[in-house]
Amino acid sequence: MCTDGSCQDCPWFTTDSATGYPACQVYDTKQFRGAFPDAEGGGMEVYFDIQQPDPDCAMIIRSPAGTSMPECGQNVITAYNAACAFATLSNTFMLQWCYGDGDCGAAGAGAKFIRSMDLKNGDVLSVNKRGISGIQLMNNGTVVEPLERAGGATIPPTKRAKRNCVFTQEGATYTIPGDTRIIEGPFTGPVEPEISTSQTVSWTTTFSAGISSDIFSVGAEFSTEESVTSSLSITYKVPAGQNGNIVWTPIMRCRDGVTTDCKNNEDNGQGTICWPDLNEEGDARGSWAFQQRF
Repeated sequence: MCTDGSCQDCPWFTTDSATGYPACQVYDTKQFRGAFPDAEGGGMEVYFDIQQPDPDCAMIIRSPAGTSMPECGQNVITAYNAACAFATLSNTFMLQWCYGDGDCGAAGAGAKFIRSMDLKNGDVLSVNKRGISGIQLMNNGTVVEPLERAGGATIPPTKRAKRNCVFTQEGATYTIPGDTRIIEGPFTGPVEPEISTSQTVSWTTTFSAGISSDIFSVGAEFSTEESVTSSLSITYKVPAGQNGNIVWTPIMRCRDGVTTDCKNNEDNGQGTICWPDLNEEGDARGSWAFQQRF
């Protein structure tokens, strides 16, 4: 992580946590206060010194990030080649590596990304096995502990059998970004492509996959369809000199809580359930963005 556009002043390095996907290593930009310029509206401005990747390897930079977010956060940068890549990070962020088309695809990064960042001391991030892993940061040889560390991606349910559970909500309903989808690209600016797509957004849960969605929808103040398919369109202006993909991220409404009185005792416990947030027309809400590629 560097402070200049030539990636010469880089006080923060990476270290391989080797924990395997879907481990999240989430950092708060407050942990780096004073080391990098502040971004307007919060967060910070950072350059990432990215080395030339090995075949089928990838670096993924996510911001905002969190252990409760799908795929650990929103993918804002992917890199196919060596670069000194600029990013405006939100209040939270994380770095991941992936190896192999299958694992990189599972991380929501597409088929190819990159391997590592230059550590400036002769070491490089090892990717001697297939998988995906969160990456830790270090300064002056000392590992910086992340704000959060956990497996994070929410799991789509695979069964619909009701298991006689009672769900009790804890706290207020809240929204989070869903899984970011690459809609079209790559594009190189300046260009203004007209984009049309149909996207299906499904409910996700950290509870047992066999618990029916109607258990969690009791008393919900928002629509709780198990999935919704929406037609989306936009004319997106790609800035001059930038290369990458146009992406769309659905907004999810979530409830934390606890299940009790389940027929199978292993289904009792705490967790989170999320549904797509809908507008007045019944379409999934979401945000468009340009995901830079190097």
